[in-house]
Amino acid sequence: MTSSSSIAGRALLVVSCAALVLSGCDETDEGADDAGTSDGGVDASASDAGRILGARCTDASSCGELHCVIASDSNEGSCQEGFNGDDCVAPEDCTAPARCVRAPSATLGFCTQGAIEDHCVEDSDCASERCAESAADPRCTEGELGQPCGDADDCASGYCVKGLTNNQVPPWGACQDGQLMTHCGFDEDCESEHCVPSFGCVTGRVGDWCMLDGQCDSGHCTATDYMGICSTQELEEHCTEDNDCSAGRCGFQAGIMDSGFCTDGLENSWCVMGDDCQTQFCATNGGDQGVCSLRALGSPCLPAGADQCDEGACLPDPSSLTGYACSQPEQ
Repeated sequence: MTSSSSIAGRALLVVSCAALVLSGCDETDEGADDAGTSDGGVDASASDAGRILGARCTDASSCGELHCVIASDSNEGSCQEGFNGDDCVAPEDCTAPARCVRAPSATLGFCTQGAIEDHCVEDSDCASERCAESAADPRCTEGELGQPCGDADDCASGYCVKGLTNNQVPPWGACQDGQLMTHCGFDEDCESEHCVPSFGCVTGRVGDWCMLDGQCDSGHCTATDYMGICSTQELEEHCTEDNDCSAGRCGFQAGIMDSGFCTDGLENSWCVMGDDCQTQFCATNGGDQGVCSLRALGSPCLPAGADQCDEGACLPDPSSLTGYACSQPEQ
């Protein structure tokens, strides 16, 4: 009876043969039953299996034309091509023109050709003679925008952005110019010294984007549907709730968070509904913006709104904020 591991091994060998088009490879080759290992992996000691990229190996003879790369703290490794970016431990693990670079404390190194973004350990590993050695994953660089960096000294611009997790910059860090809207992770990544992570460098001025109060010169960030807006909390500044305003009143349309503005509720102030006004009446034309009104003669009104004047009628008046005011019709 054929064991399940032998069946798995034979199936894996068939797939490998089809992929590599190895001469003389056959599903029924002698030794196929031994190609599988107890954990389902591929053992490079099996017939022709040493030619399989990534196969496990214990010495150079196990991998045929490939390289057997074994970490310095292990007795077993894997077959590698030795191309740029592949693992290595010794010079012979890499295929020219790539060569092996490895930090003294590392159990594995990398094959590199020394081009920009290739792995490096020191400056001499790079064609540019410059390695971002302080990066978590050191890479060759020239310090130009978008190129690898470990700290600001690696960049001609003086700004190195790293540690972002949203693929805006490579994991090893990238030189940026620190200008508005460029990627940043911290305030020091920006010339303005104001960073909204995952968005970019901002000015911190009133009306600019924010997520936290500390990202604004004014010390207050008002939430919106998208992110937030820096505000002074003074009259006519953006708001979404009464606490966003020094006067304690925010006039906004429910469901549209960034449509609100701070108001004091006095006549001629911005409003959306009567509660926004000390007068308890907001003259609107049915839209989302109006003005507080006393409904008395001379008070602002809008003709599209019904019953906006206690006295007179809503008639054109160029001196009124709305262009209309409660007036007595001419006799």
